[in-house]
Amino acid sequence: MRKLQYILPTILIILVLCACSSRNEVSKVNDNNPDNSLVNSRSDALNEDDDTKKAISRLEEILEAVGNQDSDAIYNMFSTNAQNESNNLMDGIDYLFSLIEGKVETWEKIAGNISETNDYGSQSKTCSYSFDV
Repeated sequence: MRKLQYILPTILIILVLCACSSRNEVSKVNDNNPDNSLVNSRSDALNEDDDTKKAISRLEEILEAVGNQDSDAIYNMFSTNAQNESNNLMDGIDYLFSLIEGKVETWEKIAGNISETNDYGSQSKTCSYSFDV
């Protein structure tokens, strides 16, 4: 009887955690993952946040602009301050175009880091992601 007190709640917790998402729903979140196992997809879906979605969206915009050789689109992704302070932003964009020929077919997120600070009421959030293109 005592074993049942521990086993039954454990089984219920496992069932609840596994039943939170279906395989089809989770696979939409993780289309670029070649290993589409349920466990990896589930953990990726739980770790997927708004910042990651924004980073992926921006990467797709950049890749589209690079594929179209649209230097103005890349230039306009930078803040006005960055545009004004940079001495050779357009040269850097042209160099980027020279690195990638044609359209990028696949990419994979290889790392991501989000750090938040609160310095006497001044809050900042820094997101850094690495992609293998």
